[in-house]
Amino acid sequence: MTSAMGSDIDGSTGIVAHFTGLIRAGELPGGAEMPSIRGLAGDLGVAPGTVRRAYGELESQGLIVTSPGRPSRVAEREQAPCEVLAAVQVLVSAARRQGLNRSEVQDVIGAMWDLPEPEL
Repeated sequence: MTSAMGSDIDGSTGIVAHFTGLIRAGELPGGAEMPSIRGLAGDLGVAPGTVRRAYGELESQGLIVTSPGRPSRVAEREQAPCEVLAAVQVLVSAARRQGLNRSEVQDVIGAMWDLPEPEL
């Protein structure tokens, strides 16, 4: 898996973006083993601390699970399928661009929830 990443991944932000995309696209399913920190660092030519920071961010986002002495794994996603997560990301980004706060967005969602589902 790591050999396909190439040198286009730059630092921990690039690692986070890469794996976030793979996980949300379903290319890395729940329970899949992540590359070792040292192995990925070697493949990418970065310090192990860079990968460790990236994995910490992925874990804080609930995308992976880490345990000392065990391989990191993609988190099992019982709730919030990828399609919903992607839609929420788009909503939050648009709301921030429009200057809306969390409460205003929650009000909009609440009002929309009771409307009939649109035909797509």
